[in-house]
Parts: sequence; C-alpha cells; structure tokens
Amino acid sequence: MTNETTRRPRPAVAGCAAVTALAAALILIAIGLIVAIAVPSFFESPEPSSEGRFGKQSGLTVYRLRQAAEDGRLTDAEIAHAAGAKWIAKRAPDATRIVVRYELGPACYQFDVSLPPGSQASVKRDRLKHCPAFGRQNNTA
Repeated sequence: MTNETTRRPRPAVAGCAAVTALAAALILIAIGLIVAIAVPSFFESPEPSSEGRFGKQSGLTVYRLRQAAEDGRLTDAEIAHAAGAKWIAKRAPDATRIVVRYELGPACYQFDVSLPPGSQASVKRDRLKHCPAFGRQNNTA
C-alpha cells in the first residue's frame, strides 16, 4: 500500500457538479427561447378594427358629454373637449344635437344630449352613414 497524502476528488462528485451545471445552462437557454418567442408576438398584436376605434372614441365622447352636462350647462368649450375632433352643434330648448367627425375614417357620430342639463341628462349616440358638411372651424348652428 502506498501512503499518499494528497486527496484526489472522487469522480462521482465531479460528475454531479458537471450535470448540475449542464442542467442549469439548459434551463437558462429554455427560458431565453421562451422569452424571445413570447415578447415579440405580444407586441405584434393585430390592429383594432376601425369600428372598434370609432366605438371607443365615441364612447369617450359620450362619457365626457355626460360629465359636462351634469353642471347645468353645456358650453362650446365643453363640447370641444368632449369631441376631440371637428364638431357642429344644433341647440334646441329640450336637447342639443352634436355631430362629431372623427378623422381616422372619416366617420361621423351624432350625439343627442337631453336637456335640461343636470344629473338627469342623458346622451344617445348614433353613427351616421354620411357626414354633413363641416366648415373650417367648429361652430354652433
């Protein structure tokens, strides 16, 4: 027998360390591939349809008109803020009819705001088949 004083690593311990390192590397590669595939496809979602965009934009206009009518008045500035696009309005004693032309389509929506303004005010919207003629500026008819 030999009297060796140096310790040599056992082959089983070195093999376990190599297998563990290899498994960790494979897991990191798999995570990297999943992220590389998932992230770009998340940002490449399909564009919403024009109907969806107009529906959202006109819904926002309804919400803003309803808020503006709650204070008892519906001013041109409030209509302009609510519309966010070209608009014309026709005022009557019992209602205000507003037509808004959204540029993306172009598409026109008609909003009927019941009067008197206040907490009971209601706003109805309808999409128009044809847009009326708009002047250079927003105006009240």
